[in-house]
Amino acid sequence: MQKILAVIVLLLFAVPATGLASGRSDYKAHCANCHGANALLTVKTARKLGVDPRKLSLMASTMNKEEMAAIIATGKDKMPGFEKELTKEQIAGIVDYLLEGREKKIKKESLIRIKAPVTPNPDPAEPSGGKKATAP
Repeated sequence: MQKILAVIVLLLFAVPATGLASGRSDYKAHCANCHGANALLTVKTARKLGVDPRKLSLMASTMNKEEMAAIIATGKDKMPGFEKELTKEQIAGIVDYLLEGREKKIKKESLIRIKAPVTPNPDPAEPSGGKKATAP
């Protein structure tokens, strides 16, 4: 009984790591050609496809998990669907891989913003000579 529980626990903890690893490899095999190795903006590919480059940048995307999975499965605009080539688990792995990368990118950018120096607004300059102009 303890052996069975140990195997179940081991499998539960092994699945997410395997899912991300296979998600990464599936992304590289099916998506990186158009969306880039890091899912970042690829202007050259966008020009070849006649697509707005911002649409190819998956790290800039604001889609949620379900929307991403639906587009990977059925396609959108010039992007073909992959439901015949990929299982639902593979599509979910790709989405998890992309969301993990996007989360890391957002954290990195927010750290940069927090550390950026804040420049105070300068006081208005006094008139030259330090004397106030008086009306006659």
